[in-house]
Amino acid sequence: DKFTRFCQWKNVELNIHLTMNDFSVHRIIGRGGFGEVYGCRKADTGKMYAMKCLDKKRIKMKQGETLALNERIMLSLVSTGDCPFIVCMSYAFQTPDKLSFILDLMNGGDLHYHLSQHG
Repeated sequence: DKFTRFCQWKNVELNIHLTMNDFSVHRIIGRGGFGEVYGCRKADTGKMYAMKCLDKKRIKMKQGETLALNERIMLSLVSTGDCPFIVCMSYAFQTPDKLSFILDLMNGGDLHYHLSQHG
């Protein structure tokens, strides 16, 4: 599993050029101030991921350019796979309208749900 994480980190580091065509996008699994998160499947491997799509117009309108850039930098820095409690970014790319971060898909609900269920 550490080798898989290492390979994913290398893909981010090597800046592999991906597009939306490399993924089959499924349903929305979350929404935020700048965009949505979708469940998706990478076409060539069949692996499921979470695709966080940030809308460039919303980012600019809310003056969130620095926040979006910092998120990309921080995700790159923490995506070494050393900590099982941090969602790792495997890929990142952009379209004319969106910034897309391809993240580990974590099934089972968000932290708020689990805290409310189990205290």
